[in-house]
Amino acid sequence: MTGVLAWATVIALIFHVPTVAGIFLCSLTGISFLVYLVSYIFLMATDREALRAERYSVKSLPPSQHSLRMTVPRTEEADQK
Repeated sequence: MTGVLAWATVIALIFHVPTVAGIFLCSLTGISFLVYLVSYIFLMATDREALRAERYSVKSLPPSQHSLRMTVPRTEEADQK
């Protein structure tokens, strides 16, 4: 959101929008950046693992479901080939 607002602000200032619109876009961009920064700092202080992108969750099936298989219904196009 901050990236989109930053570009909207730059483009608005290039095209000389009214002052009220420029102030509005600048304040929205600043608020968006501050929310991002505060939430990032909060997570760095409380839960660093929430910021990791490498976390994967692989769950194995219970032994009673190892033999279950999913069947995919055939389409008419596959029958014609």
